[in-house]
Amino acid sequence: DFALSNLVNCGVTKVGVIANSNFHSLMDHVGSGRPWDLSRKVDGLYMLPPFTSGATEMINAGAIPENTVAAFGIHVWPQVPKGKIVAKAGPLMASSTRIQVNCTGKNAHCSKRHEGADALLTAAKIATRFHEAEAMANGDGTVLFVGKLHSGNAHNIVSAEAEMVGTLRSYSEESRERVLNKLEQIVQESAAEYGTQAKLSAFAYNPAVINPEVLALKVQELLPEAISKYDASLA
Repeated sequence: DFALSNLVNCGVTKVGVIANSNFHSLMDHVGSGRPWDLSRKVDGLYMLPPFTSGATEMINAGAIPENTVAAFGIHVWPQVPKGKIVAKAGPLMASSTRIQVNCTGKNAHCSKRHEGADALLTAAKIATRFHEAEAMANGDGTVLFVGKLHSGNAHNIVSAEAEMVGTLRSYSEESRERVLNKLEQIVQESAAEYGTQAKLSAFAYNPAVINPEVLALKVQELLPEAISKYDASLA
């Protein structure tokens, strides 16, 4: 109550509330925002989905009326001209999966590296074979990329630990699974080659955005002057 009152008293008339838990009680209390003069046609109060669980729980809690025919999500895109929107049917934004590979070996002095098991070389070998896994998507736009690799604590010691982090982006769940399966094979083959242990972890963040053609065409029909021709697809 105090937070909303303070915002309105300071002249803020567009407020978003992110609910982490207790959706029902929060929405029952806040309602349309009328007690804070936030129930208005322009600006007003917005209930935003939490980052952890997306919009599903908000919908289940009644944030969208049962008779709703369709809902549109809007993503900010700097390259799209001001005052314009992109309404494109089909694939628009690829799914995002965080890829993490942890390699465990054994320390040894570089002069006796045969007594160790090199986690750094294991990770490097895996990274150089990423293209093999990406190829399993058959050129459909899937991207497999490693952006960070950390290993070792001394310049003359065989590294016993290595961690690399990357991303897998795909419009197709089938392609995503094929790439992950191939990557798992590469991880285990590389670990066996260098006598180390390796673990692949995949953390799915967001599913692909595939716009229904009928809704995209409807937006183009209703807002012809606002449509930008910019290709906003993002793998």
